[in-house]
Amino acid sequence: MIENNNTESIKPQVKKAKMSTLSLFFMVFCLVAGGYFGLEDMVSSCGPGLAMLLILIFPFIWAIPQALYACELGSAIPDEGGIYVWVKRAFGEFWGYQVGWWRTIACYIDSAVYIVLAVAYINTFIDMSGWQSYVLKAGIILLFTYINYRGIEEVGKITTALILFVFATLAVFVVLGIANWNFNPFVPFLPQGQTLIQSLGLGIAIGVWCFCGYESIGTMAGEIDNPKGITKATLLTIPVVVLVYLLPIIFGLASYGNYADWAAEGGVSFVTIAASYGIPGIGLFFVLGAVATNLSVYNSYMASASRGFFVLSEDNLAPKLFCKINKKRGTPLNAILSMTVVNLVLVLFDFTTLVVVEVLIFMFYYLLWFLAGIALRIKEPNLERPFKIPGGLGFLIFITIAPILLCFITFFTNGASYLFIGCLGLLSGPVSYFIFKKLYGGINRVKKLSTSDKKGTVIIAVFVIFCMIISYFMYTNQSNKAGEYLNDVTPTLSQHYNVSEKSYNLSEDAFYSTLTDNANDDFNASIWFYKGSSWGDVYIGGNYKNESAFADAAFKQYEQMTANNKLLMDSITIYNDKYTFYAEYGEAYNSIEEVAAETYEVSKY
Repeated sequence: MIENNNTESIKPQVKKAKMSTLSLFFMVFCLVAGGYFGLEDMVSSCGPGLAMLLILIFPFIWAIPQALYACELGSAIPDEGGIYVWVKRAFGEFWGYQVGWWRTIACYIDSAVYIVLAVAYINTFIDMSGWQSYVLKAGIILLFTYINYRGIEEVGKITTALILFVFATLAVFVVLGIANWNFNPFVPFLPQGQTLIQSLGLGIAIGVWCFCGYESIGTMAGEIDNPKGITKATLLTIPVVVLVYLLPIIFGLASYGNYADWAAEGGVSFVTIAASYGIPGIGLFFVLGAVATNLSVYNSYMASASRGFFVLSEDNLAPKLFCKINKKRGTPLNAILSMTVVNLVLVLFDFTTLVVVEVLIFMFYYLLWFLAGIALRIKEPNLERPFKIPGGLGFLIFITIAPILLCFITFFTNGASYLFIGCLGLLSGPVSYFIFKKLYGGINRVKKLSTSDKKGTVIIAVFVIFCMIISYFMYTNQSNKAGEYLNDVTPTLSQHYNVSEKSYNLSEDAFYSTLTDNANDDFNASIWFYKGSSWGDVYIGGNYKNESAFADAAFKQYEQMTANNKLLMDSITIYNDKYTFYAEYGEAYNSIEEVAAETYEVSKY
């Protein structure tokens, strides 16, 4: 009763917003997908056929169970905080806090990525200096801070407008794809030279990420006057997300092809494909679509993630300033500002390494969420559930098996660095809990750790130790294989380059060796090795007036990285500030003209 009284004394102060099912749909869509820009890497990593198959399969084994759980728990417990409240009710304060803390920290880090990406797209048309880019990033963050300060209804309106524009770009892309259909978009099924196991490892990680987020709208349920609308919006989102993912891949491949070159950055993107049709201004139109995608996701996540510290503060598990409500707007302004401050700092840095923390954290709190849904069915069978997953407890457990397996698979398929750094992120949960429990006392205002708190800490510690041992063996195995590969290719490469000893890149979880050419100061190259795959990355400085001039330099480097007319690695990218050449293992280029035919400009639009 203490917990309920404490919560109820604060929550009525939050302003309720009238939101239509359509507005809620757009918000859920943003929290899950936001659009189709960024899917390009899935095509080149998995192959066209497998990428599309995974997009069709993942709704059944990952998205639909998520959505059903979110609908059942959200309808039964439509309180501010969503997943934090659900897990707390099932497993108690300690585990509820872990989920609330992990999700909030992960989203604070992740949200800054969308600002960086949005400004990167803008930078393709407006060349900005470092400080100018930061001023723009800061301006965007402050703008969306103001929108969120005004309330959840305003967030919904802006999100709707942005996503409608993204849908407009998709409609144009489909029409242009049909008009320029030249290739079979479904072949090959796998990338050349890549096994099904290798492709699945990459595809699972991307698929899990693409269909995450159905629980996020629940964090704002206390501010929505018709929480039943969340259920309708969530279920409606599932088929729409699938179509938004599938259509641009199908029509992009059908009209442009070149699946191996697809990449959101530095390769063939949806913007590049659209610009290739030669329609004046079309490149800018799609760049703005990519910007709108990133800003819509950021807007929605600022609303969702900022509520994390708000509800923790309500329960005396975070500083009280976070649960103060702005009297004029009825919004948790201090909690929103905390995200603003963190984002203003993060966008200053290259925080790729920090982002890897999210993978393990997200999967661990998803695991707890699925288990909480089962636990509440057992503990509170008579809890009123306006939306209830049919089929009884047995069916609920059945649809949970695949998501739980995916959580464990994702733990151990993203590489040693993801596992190691993710473990450090997990440990931040119990450490911060001990601090805030000691300072504020938690729900019952008792500053002493309970037996369940200590047991929970032991469980997390044992899991972290196990994962770190696995991480060490993964790293060692990767190091040995990288060493064997470099020993094989060094004799050929050393005829033309100085080859360094192998090094390890934490954020990429890959080993690499740098190549230097004493005769060419404008040359910069490296050879990478990851999980049995190898690739080259070569930058050639200088100003090349046309593709043939660049091809001459690229052909020379290509010849020096081949043996018996075969590339020494799985793929190689040779580029400068304007042109790019890409080749795969087994391909043979016998003349400068052949290389020129495969060269494309990076910034056609």
